[in-house]
Formats: sequence, structure tokens, C-alpha cells
Amino acid sequence: MFVPAREVEKTFDPHQPFRRAEARAAGLTAEMLLSRRFHKICWDTYVAREVPITPLLRAKAIVRLVPTGSFISHHTAAQLWGAAVPPDGATHVTLPSANGRLVRQGVRSHYRKYPAQTTVRKGLPLSTPEQTFLDLAAVGLKLVDLVVLADGLIQAGHASPQRLIDAAAGWDGRGCRLARERHRSRAKVSTRRKRPGFACCLCLPASRRRRSM
Repeated sequence: MFVPAREVEKTFDPHQPFRRAEARAAGLTAEMLLSRRFHKICWDTYVAREVPITPLLRAKAIVRLVPTGSFISHHTAAQLWGAAVPPDGATHVTLPSANGRLVRQGVRSHYRKYPAQTTVRKGLPLSTPEQTFLDLAAVGLKLVDLVVLADGLIQAGHASPQRLIDAAAGWDGRGCRLARERHRSRAKVSTRRKRPGFACCLCLPASRRRRSM
């Protein structure tokens, strides 16, 4: 749909990620765009220089470049849920089709054949806390890091031990490597370790094989 230039100028906000075509429509020249007035967040995406480059801002930029049905996932989703994970320097996004793989510096794209549990947070399509936990287990996050992740999700109020345990119990994806005996009960582990996420990690079945990603 055609939008008159005067309306574009009214809606254009340089403090949110924007593309070159939007900048031109708002009257910005290439010289202005490449000046010190703006940051280049990633390919064809910019923002005003005074705006801090955060995981949230990068995620907003990437979502504008990917097909409909894509969502922020894995490490980036964990960060946006307020949990700590080992940084890998990439913004992670899961796509609805392998044909739309996004190959860009600083972007890690994933593809899954089967539906994922997603929601909307801070205006972004995002994997749920439980899905984020399972996805990171599937890509080989170490047990200790999974414990920290689960604890972070729980302490932030976005998940509970039981919800993570239930999600893992019904999961058909590839399991993470376990470092504790599977026969120990969840209550016993939780009492000894006093770490709610630890019990969740133990319920991930190592024998299951991943059907997606």
C-alpha cells in the first residue's frame, strides 16, 4: 500500500531500527545515513547513534529481516527472559522454512520442522521460557549452564520447576548430556542442591533424539 511521504515522515522513528528504504522515504540521504548520526546494527538496518545497542534492539532489527512466522530463540530468547547464558555474540532466530535461512554476520538462524511454543514479549515473537530451555539443551548447552538458565527463568518469575519438568517430560527433541544419575528423584535433588533448575535438567532424557532444528 502506498503511504504518502508526509505520513512516512510522521511515523519514522530513528530511535527504532529502520532500513535504508525507510530512511530515504523520510528524507535521509545516503551521506546522512553513513554519518556519525547513526549506528549500523546489521545488514540494511540502522538506528540513531544515541540509542544503546542491546540484545533487545538487535532482536528487533533481525525480526524485520526474516519471514513471517519467525521468532527469536535460543541464547537471545534466554537473555530477553532475563536469564544468563554463555554469550556467543549472535542474535538467534528460528525460521519457519529452511529456504529462508538468514546468512548475516552476527546472526544465527535455526530451522525446525515441528511447531514450537512461542509468545510475544516486548513486541517480539519469542520462544516461551520452557521452549527456550529445551532448545538450548538440544544444541548442547552444558548441564551447569542449563542449571543457571533454569534458575534464572524461575527467579525472574517466568517459569516454575514443575513447568520446566513437565515440558521436558513431554519433549520429543534431542536431549542434553546428563551429568547426574537419572534415578534420583526430583524432590531429593532439589532438597540437596537447593537449586530448582537442577531438578529440571535431570528430567531431560538423554536417550531421546531430536526431530527438529
